[in-house]
Amino acid sequence: MAGKTHVAVVAVIVVACAAGLLQGCTDERNGPVEAVKAEAGGPEVDYQAGLQALGQGNQTEGIQRLEKAAQAGHALAMLKLGDIRNADAGDADGDAAIAWYEKAASAGNIEATRKLGIAYATGRGRNEPDPAKALPPLEIAAKASDPEAQLYLGQVLIALTRYEEAITWLTRAGEAGQARAWYVLGEMYYQQQTVDQDIDKAFGYYGKGAEAGNNEAQLMYSFFYLTGRGTKKDKAEAYKWALIADQASSPKSRGALKYLEPKLSDNDKADGQQRADAWKAANPTKVPKPTK
Repeated sequence: MAGKTHVAVVAVIVVACAAGLLQGCTDERNGPVEAVKAEAGGPEVDYQAGLQALGQGNQTEGIQRLEKAAQAGHALAMLKLGDIRNADAGDADGDAAIAWYEKAASAGNIEATRKLGIAYATGRGRNEPDPAKALPPLEIAAKASDPEAQLYLGQVLIALTRYEEAITWLTRAGEAGQARAWYVLGEMYYQQQTVDQDIDKAFGYYGKGAEAGNNEAQLMYSFFYLTGRGTKKDKAEAYKWALIADQASSPKSRGALKYLEPKLSDNDKADGQQRADAWKAANPTKVPKPTK
């Protein structure tokens, strides 16, 4: 009898809400309706409620709801919990992030699989960087067409001295919009630490990275124009790319300008400034953002 009464009460609440008769029915932070919805909706409702609580600044409730969803097998809740722990710098946080990413990856979430590989590669938590351990999850995510995973896979393959495979994956990453992949390829062909030096290829890859908005590639592109490596010397063009790179306000870009400016005439500076302004106006989304 008590069970029937409970069902009847729930039904009355739901009908009343639909009719707009009960105050607070739309308030997902409290009230019996939220409990009914959570019971009816399962882990997805807990996941959405967790996100809402986090958005309202209620970290404790948000994590509790996400954990409830995760315990019921909700992969996105596992991923979000991993991201929350990964945002903190402590070793314990890193370990917890890895644990959640492992669970989400096991549930088939590609973003978590990529983040798990990155955590292994960078030595998150109490782990040392481990390219070999990072390889399997990054391969899974890269083969699932995750561009960032392709970038990290390429870098891991460099660490494992599998250079031809690295070039393949870095190229795919660059073509998929990962601008830093072009910079890494440029470094491979310029620094002589992985493959035979090829100045022309290095210049070409730095150029792709620079045009795509990578700050490091822009600095190298500037240097190549200044010194005439792989191209004709052009001090104004060198200044252009140094100015663009300096939008990041990084110590490296500041140092590059300090080194470059005494070597330029007033005409070089004026021409370079004009070219930089034109490029930034034409490519507003690719202008480097200030470093944090």
